[in-house]
Amino acid sequence: MKIAVVGNSGTGKSSFINTLRGITNEDPGAARTGVVEYENSRPECYAHPNLSDIIFWDLPGVGTPTWPRISYADAVNLYRYDFYLIFFNQRFREEDIWLLKEIQSTGKIYYLIRTRVDVDVAWLEALPCKRHSLPWQRYN
Repeated sequence: MKIAVVGNSGTGKSSFINTLRGITNEDPGAARTGVVEYENSRPECYAHPNLSDIIFWDLPGVGTPTWPRISYADAVNLYRYDFYLIFFNQRFREEDIWLLKEIQSTGKIYYLIRTRVDVDVAWLEALPCKRHSLPWQRYN
């Protein structure tokens, strides 16, 4: 099964693959990590350590200067994968919406994965004016 790990640059796609493989970002053979787009300049595949029929494809960030949306789907062979993990952080942006629609058009299964929620929660808790209560604060 070919699993595409896809989304904007810097959303934690490569770190996720490394974690699933039981290695750190610094280990030999790890998926390359970083928020700069050239870190992952082409799709790279990584085998699951225990399930030989599962291959994770670490796709470059969509909508970057090197990987513009207009040519992204063809350049990364977006439609050839069996399953999709779509990573995003903070807000769901225009590139995320485009990517989701492209993947939905395949009729294949996908999951949306929001990353860095801890950063957003810490930011909200640090706001001096708490006009909006956080869900876990409403029932205290």
